[in-house]
Amino acid sequence: MMKPAIPMLLAPLAACATMMPGEPEAYRALGTEPFWSIIIADGRMTYRTPDESFSVPAPRGREDGGGRSWETRRIQLYMWHQQCSDGMSDNDYPQTVRAVVDGRTLRGCGGAPVPTASPGG
Repeated sequence: MMKPAIPMLLAPLAACATMMPGEPEAYRALGTEPFWSIIIADGRMTYRTPDESFSVPAPRGREDGGGRSWETRRIQLYMWHQQCSDGMSDNDYPQTVRAVVDGRTLRGCGGAPVPTASPGG
């Protein structure tokens, strides 16, 4: 009688297997001219533009001397810890990124926007 319950108990553990220790829960990279984003979350790496969207299984990120990289056949994302401005919204981000998507190189910013100081304070 207990056998049917075992797969139900193991399913949540299998979902956790995609998250490696030290991996961020989610990571977002974005760029302008053209507008694009790559989101790494829930075991997927999703690329989006106003005209296209696709996702692939997310690889484990690899530390690369001052940054991190994720590489799949279709998407390669390289991030390094250098402050970045997106150039359109005047938002600053903690990382600079370069993405290669289906052979096309894109440049942009990554991480959560850095809070800016209010004028006069």
